[in-house]
Amino acid sequence: VVCVLVTVFLVTLLIASSAFSAGQEKKIVLRLGHIRETTHPTHLAALKFKELVEQKSEGRIEVKVYPNSQLGDPKEMFVKMQTGDLEMVYGGINTFAWIKGGEAFEITAIPFLYRDYEHMRKSLLSDFFQPIIEKAEKETKIKIININGDTAPRGLTTKDRPIRNADDFKGLKIRTAASPTVLATMKALGALPQQVPFAELYMALKTGVVDAQENGALVVLSKSLYEVQNYYMKTDYIRDIETFYTGMDTWNKLSKENQ
Repeated sequence: VVCVLVTVFLVTLLIASSAFSAGQEKKIVLRLGHIRETTHPTHLAALKFKELVEQKSEGRIEVKVYPNSQLGDPKEMFVKMQTGDLEMVYGGINTFAWIKGGEAFEITAIPFLYRDYEHMRKSLLSDFFQPIIEKAEKETKIKIININGDTAPRGLTTKDRPIRNADDFKGLKIRTAASPTVLATMKALGALPQQVPFAELYMALKTGVVDAQENGALVVLSKSLYEVQNYYMKTDYIRDIETFYTGMDTWNKLSKENQ
């Protein structure tokens, strides 16, 4: 009788202990940063991602979204993921080339290389490109979760004059992305490319620090650049795909179920 009672007691204790541990399981909080305004489709997609993750994890995971460069520009956020000071970033695949180890992705910034979004995405998700992704993930310690977010291709806006041919680029003070390929392209055309943080772009155009920029129509709209630019040229010369990134340490700490 004593043995039975002890056994029942131990089993009950184990069950109670397990229930307590499950009830006390610490919620995982993932901070996700991006550079777009709250009216931009990128932000709306980030909010949808938050909704789906929290729903499908049954509350085990909470996603906190920080828009509008609150957590830094793309390069700064990549570094924060590498050091464990930020869990996730949602941004263009072009930007992955801006950090050491991700240089192969500069191929995504070659002008007029991709016909459209599907052509670009299929290229990056091909068997040929998979080893390049794996190598970049290993060297950067950043995990590419999904390359899947259509966005407007890059165009061109100017303040004082339209750009009708290559000669019109000469002497143009233009803000460009931090891409060696884009910088080389603009310099070859005779323009004067300058680096301006995305968060400061509107004021740089307004005050004349630069007179032109090469983001696409969605950015022109969501960032109200039409207030300080008079011409829009639909060049569609570089495409991009919004991509979910996370630090490899953050990824490896997640259970297979949570991944």
